[in-house]
Amino acid sequence: MRFFLVAVTATLLIMLWSALPVEASPTSFNKNLIVYDDEFEDWQTLSAAWIQAFLNSQPGILKSYSVSGKPASQIIYEAAQTYRLSPKVILANIQKESSMVTRTTFPSGRQFYLDWIMFYGWCDSCSTGSQKGFVNQIIAASNAFRRYLNNIAATGHTGYGPGPWGPGIPSAIRCIDSDYNSGRQLCTPGTTTTITPVNRATAALYTYTPHPGGNYAFWKIWRQFRFDLLRKYPDGTLIRAERSPNVWLIQAGQKRRFTNSAAFLSRYTFSQVIAVPPDHLWLYRTGTEISYANYSLLSSPEGGVYLLVGDRKRPIVSRAAFQNAGFRWEEVVRVSWRELNKFPDGDDITTDNVYPSGRLLQNNRSGVVYFVQDGVRHPIACREMFRSQFGLRRPQPVAPAELERYQWGSPVGFKDGDLVTAGRTAYVISKGKKLPIADPATYNAYGFSWGNLQLVPAPCVDIHPTGRTLDATDPVRIAGH
Repeated sequence: MRFFLVAVTATLLIMLWSALPVEASPTSFNKNLIVYDDEFEDWQTLSAAWIQAFLNSQPGILKSYSVSGKPASQIIYEAAQTYRLSPKVILANIQKESSMVTRTTFPSGRQFYLDWIMFYGWCDSCSTGSQKGFVNQIIAASNAFRRYLNNIAATGHTGYGPGPWGPGIPSAIRCIDSDYNSGRQLCTPGTTTTITPVNRATAALYTYTPHPGGNYAFWKIWRQFRFDLLRKYPDGTLIRAERSPNVWLIQAGQKRRFTNSAAFLSRYTFSQVIAVPPDHLWLYRTGTEISYANYSLLSSPEGGVYLLVGDRKRPIVSRAAFQNAGFRWEEVVRVSWRELNKFPDGDDITTDNVYPSGRLLQNNRSGVVYFVQDGVRHPIACREMFRSQFGLRRPQPVAPAELERYQWGSPVGFKDGDLVTAGRTAYVISKGKKLPIADPATYNAYGFSWGNLQLVPAPCVDIHPTGRTLDATDPVRIAGH
């Protein structure tokens, strides 16, 4: 098969990347899911230097505070390494408990806030104790979080709390004023609210602070500090939870499950699927399942036949239209109205529609390949694009005069979820746009496979308009700094 653009096939060894601002984080609070496990336990996410840079960007005194010559940033870093806990968890908890990341006034005295910076083991009458002191507080709180996590790994729960706290374990707790005040209105004071942590991190946070108000504060601080690096995958991405066979298509902020391999393989290949931590699936609402192969013929209980194209059902208006399109009755699947009504209606298929399910035709002189559908010819610019959309199908050679019968249409692009590059910047295709991937760290953070990155001619990439940039740049970069 010969194309008018020469296909490029080579192993991409070195890539140069361009960076743009990071996308805003999700904003809806879920009392059962405060932060994600992989973020919570990413103890290697920040160096001591980056912790110091973050503190320097804040108005609080921790930027210049030290104990026996050791900076606060180094103390925080060492605790994170020792207890294999994200330094971001320590920083966010400091701000939640004492506001010392940003605090500039000290109603109870500067030393009081430093001595009880995590308010771990503190009570109204506490003035001494083994947990008192900046270093002791950082170590004790970090150790507590690690203990909770280790207990969950061993027993399924932290060992503390009303439930006790653990993933999937409901815990009924009393709603207090701080859960309702400050505009939170998370529950009604004096009533009982049930918390069912989705993951280990959320269970650990409720063990430390057993009410939704305090964890709402943690969640809000996490995002205000731009610590949330959750990858919100673009439309067209295929994901599955680790150790789960279910594959989901991300589309319009929803996750849509493929119910069978035929429905999946008519659209995608398994090499495109990204494995993610199970709790990441909670970011997306559950949409309608994908149960039928693309271009399936579906019959209603009343006998009407529809061609499924993508997510739309196209009514075939007559027997003549059915036969004219080359369909066969043995291919028709009878389904319920409930199944059919999941799909919005598309354009009618009449006897005027030429190739409603599409046909591949190749100019037998120039080698140009077209996808012809409903009497419109769509050029295919390169071999990689052909394979993305049509796999191993072969076009039918035809004379130029045959192609002239069809009006021109827009060129065929890559499929959503494809990873492409022309040699400088890598892109993921989503909603027909090419989304630049800022750098290799971002590429890896999203779990994209380097084996799926296709090096293609620049004109093929340029068919797609440019969309927003995916960027997982350093989390301590603060807006305005």
